[in-house]
Amino acid sequence: MSLYKSKPVFLILIPLLMLHRNLRTSFEFSDFSSPYRNELFIFQGDASASSNGSIQLTKIENGKPIPNSVGRVSYGLPMRLWDLKTQKLASFTTSFSFFVSPNGGDGISFFMAPFHSPIPKDSQGGYLGLFNPDASLAPFRDPTVAVEFDTFSNPWDPAFSHIGIDVNSIVSVTSVPWLNGVEGLNTTVFATVSYEAVTQNLSVVVSYYSGSVLGGTTVNASLSHVIDLRNVLPERVSVGFSGATGQFVEVNNILSWSFSSAFY
Repeated sequence: MSLYKSKPVFLILIPLLMLHRNLRTSFEFSDFSSPYRNELFIFQGDASASSNGSIQLTKIENGKPIPNSVGRVSYGLPMRLWDLKTQKLASFTTSFSFFVSPNGGDGISFFMAPFHSPIPKDSQGGYLGLFNPDASLAPFRDPTVAVEFDTFSNPWDPAFSHIGIDVNSIVSVTSVPWLNGVEGLNTTVFATVSYEAVTQNLSVVVSYYSGSVLGGTTVNASLSHVIDLRNVLPERVSVGFSGATGQFVEVNNILSWSFSSAFY
């Protein structure tokens, strides 16, 4: 009986904290093995919770990733990004780890979009589950801000695997190289995305191990972009991850995730 009673208490208290504009919003998942994960997260497309405690963004059949798969997962409650009455922006920091293997196509992203927005049609492959091909190069058709971890170079991309910041378009406003060649094999990546409301600076810091078990080094990368998120996104947004494969495939799994936001 005690287990049954504790479940609704947990699910009621969290929304109350989320909706109060002056309270800090935070959560932390060291993995995704919670029995309540289907209540805590919104799964779309091919995304699913794996038996090993990770979130699988793209489909795997018989132990192998399949082409032209797309999936998204987001936190089950909206994040209040800014306040219409006061015009205040929230600051936030999110840290997560993910696994890509092999380095092929097409990548994953951390994204913010209108709450409960669907996966855009035909957004597999290089569109990363973020944008419809007809709107991917046209600003404001799919209101989205994302940090992409792109493992395949499409015509609109730099000529290398890259980390990019996307604002309402699949064409990144800024990018840096990452995961070249064998670096992308069986790699766990650690990333932190932060937004400072006062400076309106969106920053990304990434680290991963490059090399074999016999020798290698930790690679660090960073990038940033100044943006007023009030001009791009609504007050309440979904926060989560998207992933896609095209003709080339890879495993795209989220291993852990923490998020914290607050108004100051």
